[in-house]
Amino acid sequence: MNYFLLKLLVCCSLFSFWPGVTFNGESFVTAAHMIDQPIQTASLPKGTWGGQGINLEATDEGAAIEFDCAHGAIATKISPDREGKFEVKGVYVREGFGPTRQGRTPAEQPAVYAGITDVKTMTLSIRMAGSDEVIATYELTHGRSGRVRKCK
Repeated sequence: MNYFLLKLLVCCSLFSFWPGVTFNGESFVTAAHMIDQPIQTASLPKGTWGGQGINLEATDEGAAIEFDCAHGAIATKISPDREGKFEVKGVYVREGFGPTRQGRTPAEQPAVYAGITDVKTMTLSIRMAGSDEVIATYELTHGRSGRVRKCK
């Protein structure tokens, strides 16, 4: 191998594996440098997110959520920030045991759904609007149905 090709190969290797490489005063972003960057997504991946006691169906418009003894809804797009964190407003409806009387529907309560995701897993916390007290926290996985046992 001639000297020029060897020098070119070494130079290309530096650009591929050495973060923050500069050449003639210009910075280059390399694949190795991007590994340390937080994930940024335009919106939460659509589809089923499930865990123990929760099943969340994410859409472009928000999400429908089923819990063991409650259900909820988020009417806005869930858009995590660069660190994967999000906080959105929605509603939470407590369900009781036994049949519901005809003409009587459980009251919706304003709620705040906050979490963090890496687009494959999510930690989701729920609190009532106007309160700092978290009523529940769940671990969810994208593409997995939740294990929800409805109150009967």
